[in-house]
Amino acid sequence: SIVIAVGCCCVPAYLTFTVIESQEWDAIKKYLVYWIIYAILEVIGPILAFIMPATLYVIVRIGIAVAIIHPESSIGLKIYDDLTFLGEA
Repeated sequence: SIVIAVGCCCVPAYLTFTVIESQEWDAIKKYLVYWIIYAILEVIGPILAFIMPATLYVIVRIGIAVAIIHPESSIGLKIYDDLTFLGEA
């Protein structure tokens, strides 16, 4: 839907470009994690959309996007640190 396209793709894409230009490493990691999770949700999205009501699906997608890229949130960095820790073994 248009809400998911704008809220989960267009706005984060714009913010990603601004972060890359600023060269803030922590912010770049946050958006890297966002795009990885976005790709995963695109793959499993049809299954989730089939299981969940449409309105709930849109709310969940936008909620995940906001939780990861919100300026006060460090969820994206925590996920990145957890994933890179697994690769060090």
